[in-house]
Amino acid sequence: MRGAVAGGAGATVDRNSAGRPAWLAGAVRALGTLGTLSAALVLSGCGGGPPKDPLADVSWSYATDAVILEITADPGLNDYDGQPHTLLLGIYETADAQAFRNLAADPAALAGTMASGKVPTTFSQFSRYVVAPGQHSYLILDRAQNTLSVGIAAGYAQMGVANAARQFDVPVVTKTSGFIFKTRTKLPAPLVVQLNLGAQGILNAVVLPKGPDEAALQRAQQVEGGGKQIRLDGNGNASGTASGGASSSETGVVGAANTQETPLRKVGN
Repeated sequence: MRGAVAGGAGATVDRNSAGRPAWLAGAVRALGTLGTLSAALVLSGCGGGPPKDPLADVSWSYATDAVILEITADPGLNDYDGQPHTLLLGIYETADAQAFRNLAADPAALAGTMASGKVPTTFSQFSRYVVAPGQHSYLILDRAQNTLSVGIAAGYAQMGVANAARQFDVPVVTKTSGFIFKTRTKLPAPLVVQLNLGAQGILNAVVLPKGPDEAALQRAQQVEGGGKQIRLDGNGNASGTASGGASSSETGVVGAANTQETPLRKVGN
């Protein structure tokens, strides 16, 4: 009988303009949509990937006078039994900020590096200076190669995580060159930190937009064993340098020494 289909007598189906059953055409359309979505997801996944590190193109080279601390010490610095004492200040340079965070989270390990002068190989440079009560000076250090982060630790008699350690990222600036075709290059900039040392801990430590000017840097005195110093007066202005016969505790100047000598001196590692 005409009009009958294999589905049985009297059973008929509608056909689309291409001669396909309606249910088959719908399935094809659905599969086509799913295929398009799948392809889009695959392509988006292939083209995405992890985000690019914004500092990946920075050349972390060695730089002179690139870590500068303006140190202001309370007259009652490192108070113990009602008496002020000198304090050992450690400056940790590293490519891995987490390395210093891990160290600072363990006061015993941090104190161990301060006492021994030895740090893990994750640190590119470690310097120790003795600070006297009432001292106010710029301490100027070179930045070691591959230094992205600088940690500061103060060896108080009552040493703890909250009062003894601070960490700072080396700032990065963008330099533009070229007249018609501009080229932008990211470069590490000097890190300048204002460090206020109180009687029982670090009162504050903040990054400053700039440090001493070029003329002041030219007058800075070399510190035996590494670094430079600029003596500051009560207003934070350069006030000359210590005479050869004056002690560091009298002049308020950062100097160099071994562990048996007077404060404001560099301690060899």
